[in-house]
Amino acid sequence: MTALKTFRMKYGRLLSATAISLFILTGVSLILRFNDSEEFFNPLEIDDFVFDSDLLGVAMQQLFVPLTGLLILSLTPFFQNVIISKQPSKKDRSRLFGTLLLILIINLLATVWLNEDIDLGLTNGLLIVLVAAILGGWHIGLLFSLTATIFFIINHFILDQGIESLDHILIVINLAFSDLSVLVMIVSSVLIGVWSKISPQDLLIPNRLFLLGFLIEWISAWFFLLAYGDVDVLIEGLPGALLIGLALLLFGLLIQQVHGRETERRLTIAQTAQTQAELKALRAQINPHFLFNALSTIRYHARTKPETAYDLLDNLSDVFHSVLRSDATITLDEELDTVKAYLAIEKARLGERLSINWQIDSMINRELPIPTLSIQPLVENAIVHGIAPNAQGGTLTISARQEVGYAQISIKDDGCGFKPHAPEVTGHGIGLTNILQRMEAIYGAQYVPMIQSSPGKGTTITLKIPV
Repeated sequence: MTALKTFRMKYGRLLSATAISLFILTGVSLILRFNDSEEFFNPLEIDDFVFDSDLLGVAMQQLFVPLTGLLILSLTPFFQNVIISKQPSKKDRSRLFGTLLLILIINLLATVWLNEDIDLGLTNGLLIVLVAAILGGWHIGLLFSLTATIFFIINHFILDQGIESLDHILIVINLAFSDLSVLVMIVSSVLIGVWSKISPQDLLIPNRLFLLGFLIEWISAWFFLLAYGDVDVLIEGLPGALLIGLALLLFGLLIQQVHGRETERRLTIAQTAQTQAELKALRAQINPHFLFNALSTIRYHARTKPETAYDLLDNLSDVFHSVLRSDATITLDEELDTVKAYLAIEKARLGERLSINWQIDSMINRELPIPTLSIQPLVENAIVHGIAPNAQGGTLTISARQEVGYAQISIKDDGCGFKPHAPEVTGHGIGLTNILQRMEAIYGAQYVPMIQSSPGKGTTITLKIPV
């Protein structure tokens, strides 16, 4: 599959929706233009390019409430749980979006209290709306954008002009939803929400968030220009666009900070697990049974095939060296070398009863760092508990291939197998349980090794190592 085809499959619908949205917004702008009898373009003079510090001050004043709210929110446990958890609890999600909604309402009320134009309030409302869409998806973004729109209707029309009749209310609603700032906010909240569900890791990049915030805020000025011919609005909209971009950039940095704290926590857990793994490795990985079998095999070949015995001793030394090393990570190539050394000893011991099938993708990065002793113990379990107990022996297949964003490594045997929902982990060394714990601690729950097994048919264990 080519990169272009993968991109189309991943983002095709989002790009199509964006194109349709831009087409609709352009259509609305042209309709508003045809209903306007004034001159299409006002002349743009050199004085229009003078940067208005008052507009910058107003925009900074307006962003004080939402930014302060986001900073406080980022320190709460439920915010961190939603960010780092693949499937956060409904309680945490409810608390997060309830707090965001409260921040949005306080922000819009502050706009009214400061007696600023409600359009400036929507600039700030847009920040919280986009944050909600990024964290909750398009339906949450739509809910927040409609909330801001309702506030727009109540404040800008009903409170200022009063309610004269039912027809007047309908006119008010129609005017609200034909306002370009409102439409851009609603459309962008849906599109960003869709993007957040498709590929959140591609969206939550600070510089990308800055660009999105800038473009989304400034694009309404371009549609305003298309509708009313007011060129000045492009210059006047720059301060707000820059600050909304910077605000989203700050939000991206807050997300990174949360992930950083979680990474530190996982590393602490991983270091503890690594220490335990080292102790178990010293006592159990090269257990008396394996050492006895290896030495017996070497002694047998020493009589008839001295060169083979020498190679087996060299392999045994490599296995010991790998097991006793204290590094938390090694390269994929180094781990595979340890596996090859171990398999050479087992092949000499089991003979024709053990068949080995290597399927290593030539495109995979062999220098990829992986946790120490993450593949060899799984290979050992497959032989000791899957293949060796079978009188006919079996085949061990070790595959590694490069996927988008991660390397996938599988250890498959056609031996005894076990019940996958309650595997009896009795393997040597750090064992399957310890590997599961270490992978989760280092990479997160989404990278816990997947186990597929059936009694009498064999076992497949799949590891995913993020790049």
